[in-house]
Amino acid sequence: MTTRTPASSSRLTLTVGLCFLVALMEGLDLQAAGIAAVGIAHAFALDKMQMGWIFSAGILGLLPGALVGGMLADRYGRKRILIASVALFGLFSLATAISWDFSSLVFARLMTGVGLGAALPNLIALTSEAAGPRFRGTAVSLMYCGVPIGAALAAALGFSGLASAWQTVFWVGGVIPLLLVPLLIRWLPESQVYTQQTQVAAAPLRALFAPTTATATLLLWLCYFFTLLVVYMLINWLPMLLVEQGFQPSQAAGVMFALQIGAASGTLILGALMDKLRPVVMSLLIYTGMLASLLALGTVSSLSGMLMAGFVAGMFATGGQSVLYALAPLFYSTQIRATGVGWALGVERVLELVKELGTDIPTPQPDAYAIVPDAAAMPQVLTTLTALREAGVRVQMHAATEQGMGSMKSQFKKADASGAHFALIFGGDELARGEVTVKALRDGQGAQTTQPLAAAADWAHHLQSRA
Repeated sequence: MTTRTPASSSRLTLTVGLCFLVALMEGLDLQAAGIAAVGIAHAFALDKMQMGWIFSAGILGLLPGALVGGMLADRYGRKRILIASVALFGLFSLATAISWDFSSLVFARLMTGVGLGAALPNLIALTSEAAGPRFRGTAVSLMYCGVPIGAALAAALGFSGLASAWQTVFWVGGVIPLLLVPLLIRWLPESQVYTQQTQVAAAPLRALFAPTTATATLLLWLCYFFTLLVVYMLINWLPMLLVEQGFQPSQAAGVMFALQIGAASGTLILGALMDKLRPVVMSLLIYTGMLASLLALGTVSSLSGMLMAGFVAGMFATGGQSVLYALAPLFYSTQIRATGVGWALGVERVLELVKELGTDIPTPQPDAYAIVPDAAAMPQVLTTLTALREAGVRVQMHAATEQGMGSMKSQFKKADASGAHFALIFGGDELARGEVTVKALRDGQGAQTTQPLAAAADWAHHLQSRA
């Protein structure tokens, strides 16, 4: 039985607490790009492909950061490399906020990713070695809980309107890590397991594929990839997809907030279960829950349904990711622990980067597209759209800008490009009568009817026909 002295308990508390704060800022930055995406695209006049490069730059930076950060930690110590990593991503988060063009923005996101990538294997190694095998799952989960909570803070900034200027979230993500650096220097204890080791592995990369570790290494790489694939789809593309479906940016931020609260809950619950259940059982539980939540996100249309689906998706996707991170240190000795975790993290990001660069944003085909000439009509419009979504109709809407809703011509172009079969025209005359004009976009004639706003649920099924 493992016995903890007051001194060891104090070291564990300090380690988990300070690593939690670093993880908090890592989570905030990971969510920041998705929350700021609409503002960045507008400020720099970027198309979807260019926004894909913004997201990909961060992922690309995570790769060398994770690979090199773990190797350096096994050679020079976990604490020293972690502090350097925190300083790096803090400085370049500030650089993101002051970027002046597309190239400087991509470079800033790239270097931010390098710092973030180098930090995580050290956070995992420090926490797991401080906790020991008996409490490893709980300790790593408590530390990693900072990631979804930090992401929730970023989402809360967007939801509250405090991040109306897209730079705000990056200012926060830059200043706070730099303030953490002196705290880490003064209070973060180095891993006793690392300092007490009597030998240094001569070839750590080769050791990952030794007969005793090769199978574990390959399985970890595979699991890391599939789990991170889901996580990055959710945090990077879900906000923009929700806006394109007709949800307001604040509503999309609310869904992301629910997702990250679910992630924090899942991280704690699944982490505690890890110390009690076999890895196979944990894997089945995680991936079953993940599949169910993704199906829900693809089928529900109401805001309340999206909030619930987002919560469950975060619980099993990000929560499951934390379990994998806690499992990884079990398979490697002290001499190669940070290297093994870092390379597992690096490989998942290589594969994710390939997918990110090779695909466009998936855009679901809506049943109808809302045309809103006057933003002042939005309260009436949103009430009707909510009723239609609750009836199962997929409705998309042109996202408003600082200049307003845009011209009718531009909105009709977007409606046609969306693939929608019907346009819902919320004109002033129609609204005054309590009606909306429904125009067919695919029948070759543009047939129009009017429908009562108050009875949207009664004619919703008509929008799902393919007239």
